[in-house]
Amino acid sequence: VPGEMLIPYYSGRVIDILGGDFDPEAFASAIFFMCLFSFGSSLSAGCRGGCFVFTMSRINLRIREQLFSSLLHQDLSFFQETKTGELNSRLNSDTKLMSSWLPLNANVLLRSLVKVAGLYSFMLNLSPRLTLLSLFEVPLTIAAEKVYNGRHQAVLLEIQDAVAQAGQVVREAVGGLKTVRSFGAEEHEACRYEEALERCRKLWWQRDLERALYLLFRRMLHLAMQVLMLSCGLQQILAGDLTRGGLLSFLLFQEDLGHHVQVRHQPRMLSPSLCFSLWPLRLGIYWFPLKTQDKTKSQLIVL
Repeated sequence: VPGEMLIPYYSGRVIDILGGDFDPEAFASAIFFMCLFSFGSSLSAGCRGGCFVFTMSRINLRIREQLFSSLLHQDLSFFQETKTGELNSRLNSDTKLMSSWLPLNANVLLRSLVKVAGLYSFMLNLSPRLTLLSLFEVPLTIAAEKVYNGRHQAVLLEIQDAVAQAGQVVREAVGGLKTVRSFGAEEHEACRYEEALERCRKLWWQRDLERALYLLFRRMLHLAMQVLMLSCGLQQILAGDLTRGGLLSFLLFQEDLGHHVQVRHQPRMLSPSLCFSLWPLRLGIYWFPLKTQDKTKSQLIVL
């Protein structure tokens, strides 16, 4: 991670060397350090990934052993209520997903924390004024993300209800087809289904529109901050407080920082039946990402 953070700095150094009096030794030194840090960061990233893969395999084996040991000590009534295939699925698939979820997120968390702290230290060293200016984007982005997530979750719930209602119309019409035909209500049932589909279409359109407006706001905000920082950077270059290479390094730092300071959704979720089927096993306390209606939340499950 420190090697990755130093690459933009030496990129700016190369620009300063090429833009001023060319110094072959300084140029060769900057290129050498860029190559060295690139190779070192790649090697360390591979070692870090290998360590986390080894940790995931150990956690997976440990959880499976505890789960199987707890299964063997359950009452016979538990096995009568729970199917064998379901327990086998939990033992193989869900434990693997849970054991990989925690180390991977811990890897991303530690890497992001170290990189954000290092990037902000480099940015403060280059230009405290531009660094403070770049911080204005963070609260606006967080506020927009919070508002959008609330709206998005509400729309998803309405879509789920609308789809369920449309399915209910189909089940009622097909299940009572003889009654529908005896009363000649085919057109009425078709109109009911059309109204249900129209409600679904409006909700889908609302969801896509809100997503488009949110992305437009994010991109316009990022563009406005880039223009503002370029303007302030130009003033600092003219005043002699910042070099052209320093401005390039700062922009590279900020671009890299944007990949780590953001809200991400958990795409892979465990089924809720895992938590209820294994409730009597009392394995301990684990963080399980549940497949809720908004598909973004995690809950603390005590097994």
